[in-house]
Amino acid sequence: MYREPLLGKTSDLVSTYITSISADREIANEVILTLIEHVFELYRTGVINKETFCKIYRALVELSTDITKILSSPEAQKYEDVHELIEKILIDKLGQDVAGWIGLGRSRNDHVVTAHKLRLRAKLVELLDELLTFRKTLVERASEYSETPFIVYTHAQPAQVTTFGHYLLSVDECVSLHIELLMKVLEDVVNKSPLGAGPGAGTIAPIDREREAKDLGFSNIVKSTIFAVDTRSYFTLTCSIIANLLVELTRFANDLMLYSHPNIDYVRIPDEHCATSSIMPHKRNPVTLEIFRARTGQVVGNLVSMFTILHSIGKGYYLDLQEVTPCAWQIIDIAITSIRVLNDLVSKILINVDKVLEDARKFPVTSAESAEKLALDKGVSFREAYRYLADHFKRGIFVHLLDPEEVIKLRKVRGSGAPEEVRRRIAEAKEEIDKQQERLANIKATIVTSVESLLKRCEEVCLEA
Repeated sequence: MYREPLLGKTSDLVSTYITSISADREIANEVILTLIEHVFELYRTGVINKETFCKIYRALVELSTDITKILSSPEAQKYEDVHELIEKILIDKLGQDVAGWIGLGRSRNDHVVTAHKLRLRAKLVELLDELLTFRKTLVERASEYSETPFIVYTHAQPAQVTTFGHYLLSVDECVSLHIELLMKVLEDVVNKSPLGAGPGAGTIAPIDREREAKDLGFSNIVKSTIFAVDTRSYFTLTCSIIANLLVELTRFANDLMLYSHPNIDYVRIPDEHCATSSIMPHKRNPVTLEIFRARTGQVVGNLVSMFTILHSIGKGYYLDLQEVTPCAWQIIDIAITSIRVLNDLVSKILINVDKVLEDARKFPVTSAESAEKLALDKGVSFREAYRYLADHFKRGIFVHLLDPEEVIKLRKVRGSGAPEEVRRRIAEAKEEIDKQQERLANIKATIVTSVESLLKRCEEVCLEA
């Protein structure tokens, strides 16, 4: 529809190659909501009258119930994107003298970024909910295992004895850090409105960008109209944090696979998260964790694709940008489902304490603390004590080794695995979770209230008409 006055029709080959219709299904309802706000703003500023506004508004509300189905039709593939398709539907329904007004003071550039941010905001809220649920599970299991001995590895070798609660709290702190980062990006990047920026340099239509932002529950506007539409940093920042988190959690998944190996047998992966072999009936394959690891690889690949696309274009809009979007949605969707599955697994894992203690006494995993105690008690330098023990270990003689359970209690430093320190950190973590949940609840409430208020005011205007 847009190209024909200047360029005429194109071939089906080209139109289906460049269209973003399939990807636009993700943001279809957000595009409609953005258009509702836009025409409401045109009405409030006196650009269009009440009758025109209400005709367009009612048509958009009606269209919102069918838009996903419409976008799935073969006919939709002839359009460049959801924006062109919706405008064509409105013009066919209402006539160009009515629907033709929606193009004033608007570009696909500012409208698609607004729709992206509205959708991304909703997905981030969903992901943050999953992450907070995961934190609760980690802290609950850490409390359950606050005194349970566990061996941590370095270089894939038994290294030190601590508690499983301590180990889980290390995962929780990592998750908490990424929750804070995601909330920061949500509040300071994603929740800034680009609406009214037009194609980049702005518009001469009398649009109040701050008012539009408030109507849609945004905290503020992106100040520069150019930056508002040409950046995809709201995607890359979000997805970088998500990729970083999933990589960290994949290391946790790798540990769980190692600890569940029959030769080690510290961790029992829940049966429903395992599969067996078609020929070897003894196998318990940790397939959930394997898929988690593989999908994290997909996330990293998609993130690299996003940066590769972006680095080769200048500022301003290029159609390359539409190819970034599917990568972002896939990253976030993988994160949401993967965290949900990992949470279920962690909630059901069991620890083989007898095997842990057996190995803790078989391997010299208290050697570091034993050397420290020799230095502190005998007044010899730590390196002298270290060499003394190493010389005996070389000959297979385990001397002056402290009992594993005693070592756990001896550690008094902040953040250690001593049971009282683990319990203190658990109490702190619970307070942090409560604060994070309250913060997220406030964000949700602002979003829901704003959008509901916008639609209610539009309905009231049209009821009076």
